[in-house]
Amino acid sequence: MALFIWFGLLCIGVVLLLVSIIDAIKNRIKNKPSKVLYSQIVPIILIIVAGFFLTTYSYRIYLFFKMPVYTEIVQKVSTGEITEDGGYKGIGFDIEKDSDGVTRIAFPDGTGIIDNWCGLIWDPSGMISTVTNVSKKLFGGDLIGSKNLKGFWYISCFT
Repeated sequence: MALFIWFGLLCIGVVLLLVSIIDAIKNRIKNKPSKVLYSQIVPIILIIVAGFFLTTYSYRIYLFFKMPVYTEIVQKVSTGEITEDGGYKGIGFDIEKDSDGVTRIAFPDGTGIIDNWCGLIWDPSGMISTVTNVSKKLFGGDLIGSKNLKGFWYISCFT
């Protein structure tokens, strides 16, 4: 949801910039100097830069605030304090144990439609990064893509 808001901010900034430039050109044609142009362009450029930054880095900003709780959940699952899927401090997660004993934890981020979803996955085996097609079943769905964020953390999408 936040990504759409930030993308909207970027679009609004671009539209405002275009309107200001068209207004300045129109005033130049009429030989009227446009003093408002400079006072309009600086805030508009800041809106565009902020929209671009927030659109580009929204997931990392989101994770910056959530990562301490995610790490705490991983520690509690690893020590056996948490053994079932559920929620902890307002964050939902799914635990999956592989046949080889590897425990993976998924933190769905709420994106996706119907049964398609994306989220942050903790996979200490690194197997999730080696899957290149839709053949791997994980967390009740087919893994369709994965990108290493850092260490054992992956951003993955499922269908």
